[in-house]
Amino acid sequence: MKKSNWFELRKIIEILVIACILVISYWATGGIKKSADTDVYLQFLDWVPPVYPVFIRIISFIAPQHYEILAFVLQAMLAIYATVYATDVFCRHYGIDRFRVLVMLCVLVTYFKADEHGTSASAWLMTEGLAYSMFIILAANMVSYYFTLNRAYFIRILIDVTLLTLCRSQFAELYIIIAIYLVIIALVKEYSIKRNALIVVGIIASALIWMVGQKIYEQNAVPDRVHSYGKSQVTSHLLYYMEDGDLEEIADAKVKVHMMDIYTDMKQAGMSYADRPDDWLGTAEHYKEAANYNRMMMMKKNKAYFGDEYTDLAESELLDVEKSVLAKYYVKWIGVSLLQLPISVSRSISLYYPPLGILFLIANTILLVVYLGLNILEIRKKGSIQPENVMCMLILMLVVGNAIGTGFLIRSITRYLAYPFGIFYVSFLIVLVKYVEEIKRAN
Repeated sequence: MKKSNWFELRKIIEILVIACILVISYWATGGIKKSADTDVYLQFLDWVPPVYPVFIRIISFIAPQHYEILAFVLQAMLAIYATVYATDVFCRHYGIDRFRVLVMLCVLVTYFKADEHGTSASAWLMTEGLAYSMFIILAANMVSYYFTLNRAYFIRILIDVTLLTLCRSQFAELYIIIAIYLVIIALVKEYSIKRNALIVVGIIASALIWMVGQKIYEQNAVPDRVHSYGKSQVTSHLLYYMEDGDLEEIADAKVKVHMMDIYTDMKQAGMSYADRPDDWLGTAEHYKEAANYNRMMMMKKNKAYFGDEYTDLAESELLDVEKSVLAKYYVKWIGVSLLQLPISVSRSISLYYPPLGILFLIANTILLVVYLGLNILEIRKKGSIQPENVMCMLILMLVVGNAIGTGFLIRSITRYLAYPFGIFYVSFLIVLVKYVEEIKRAN
């Protein structure tokens, strides 16, 4: 069989195998998976990022009675493409085609890492159904751009990051990561000033498209909480640190009673900073649960505060008052969020789902130390930064950047953190292979 024919046959086999794995997982875990967020996308509400609601609306129009199965089929097709495409990119550029099956498994496992029950992300009727694939494709295109410096890949990167931020706002930090990554490439490959200027223009244009796209969606979506939702997230995080004396700063008696009601509910539920466990790990788990409870509780009580006169703008103004009272806790919020970083990073790369504990952190710390150690040793042996070391820098930025953004703005749970999981292990495999090859050459 000719080599080109073998490559084509191998690609078909890979696609069929991945498709079988996703379909078996879909049926074995009970079909499509929904969450409380699913209804929000189905209702086309104005405060969510637009990509997934638009996606759901389109497929609902095409197959109103079977949109769930159509969503799975389309998301699975995107997952297959992302897995095969990323595998091609990593194997081709780093010369590790003999490990192709292992690379493909690392990428594919990302979809299952997000759920401890084994449901693939492609079977979720949530943003993750698309976002996991978009993230993997983005990482592959960033690697390709390093090797080729082809503007076509840079344009793909801009398209990827624009779609990702329009799918999940947590990825806004990607603009910073991409800018730093491009600076690293510029230092390693000695870009021209002209090329750097074009890159900056491209990044700014992508960010503007993201913001304009979000605004256009908000104006055409179903009015709900576009003005108040973001403020409610910030205020609920600050609420966690509220103390008894803070209520004395509120001049409006009605608002004061309302804030007391919120504070009392939080204290009775044991969801305040003062109620946290004494140990660091316990505090992290407590913060994760409190972030969600306090936000949902506060939004419910704010709506009840206005009764039939509720409007999004009225709640937004109320949140401004609540936020101003709690503004002194911004620094504390940032500090406590950053203390969760080791835990969030561990959740990003952990191979299993143990109860959060010190052994969990130690195991993942050792893994990271070995990973970094291999990269440092290779740089020292070769006397310069190699392509696999640049990939290491990229992966670390993706892992840490996502961990900081997620822990700070949302909460530290695995499905928000597992995006870089597969490509982390691909990078680990690449640097391990390259280091072993270098040792063999030296001997």
